[in-house]
Amino acid sequence: MIAVLLGVAIQSFASPMAVDSLGAGFESRVALSNGATRVAFIRDDVISVFDTSTKRLIANLDALDASSIVMSPNGQQIAINSESGGTTVVQIDDPEKFVHLGDGSEVYFFSADSKRAFGTVLNPVENEFIQLCVWEVATGAAKPQIKTGLTSIQSLAISKDESIAAIASGFQSEAGAILFPGEFRTYDLNEATINFSLKPDRSPCTATAISFDGKQVAFSMNARPIEVRHLESGESISSIPQTESARSIRFIEGDGAMVVVLQSEIAVYRSSNGRKSNALRIAADDKVVMSHCGSFAAVVSTDGTLRMWNSKTGQIVFSDKTASAADVTFSKDGTVIAFIAPGEVLKAVRTSTGEPQTEIPIGKTTP
Repeated sequence: MIAVLLGVAIQSFASPMAVDSLGAGFESRVALSNGATRVAFIRDDVISVFDTSTKRLIANLDALDASSIVMSPNGQQIAINSESGGTTVVQIDDPEKFVHLGDGSEVYFFSADSKRAFGTVLNPVENEFIQLCVWEVATGAAKPQIKTGLTSIQSLAISKDESIAAIASGFQSEAGAILFPGEFRTYDLNEATINFSLKPDRSPCTATAISFDGKQVAFSMNARPIEVRHLESGESISSIPQTESARSIRFIEGDGAMVVVLQSEIAVYRSSNGRKSNALRIAADDKVVMSHCGSFAAVVSTDGTLRMWNSKTGQIVFSDKTASAADVTFSKDGTVIAFIAPGEVLKAVRTSTGEPQTEIPIGKTTP
């Protein structure tokens, strides 16, 4: 989750985070590199990094106060987000080389070439406001650092070419009371400027996503229609009526459809006309982790059962046991999912079949 600090009086509030266009899309204690060649996990204040083919332990890193981790696509860096606020990017093969990104910073994903990191940071002057940041991994420099003027971020999406950011903002209590009005914005990351902004009548924006071709953006307002618009102009493409707010949205790569995770179901809609196809019933307290490509959803229930759902076929592919949703992550291409299962075992399996790729006893973390 984004640790959104909204002033001293309400620092305990945090808004749900869903990175809907790039990255894992879920705060996780497990991380994978591209091709799932390396896997990392947090356990007992230590981050252990393994080679998945040989099961060799590559590194043990100090994870005291760590809340989540993100691995770069090339498997060379790991971003360690702390509970107290602040992120450190460490070179896995040489842990003495690291960059601290500053207090209040949090990284959500790396660029495709692993040279930049995307996330947010508290405005150092007005610490109730969130700034959108793109950091140079080698130096820790924030370029650009965009003042959003927002106090909470429900969902952040980045276009595939990494030039546009879309933010859904707003916050409401668990009882449904609106504490802060919602807003939807898109930003040009090259020019560090706002493209367009919408304020939907004090209804929180709960999720957003950018299509893989960079032409469409979708966002959800609380118990209101899901809007699909042209990314550059903001012109409406379709409107999908809903009676409940979306937890997250993800476009399906190369399909012209999008997956919407609601409170009671996961459903697939055509973005052009809002027509609904496949759907899966879920419980309100189930946790859902979407693959980057949008083709798979991992649904983790409170009893620890993981169900893998194929959004294109509408079928459950396999089920397994896992400790918690925070111990689940997909590889960038969506072909592998890794999770910590009961019995001190980290599993990596094929998302399309459930076929085991590797099993690592995580109780043995001595090189």
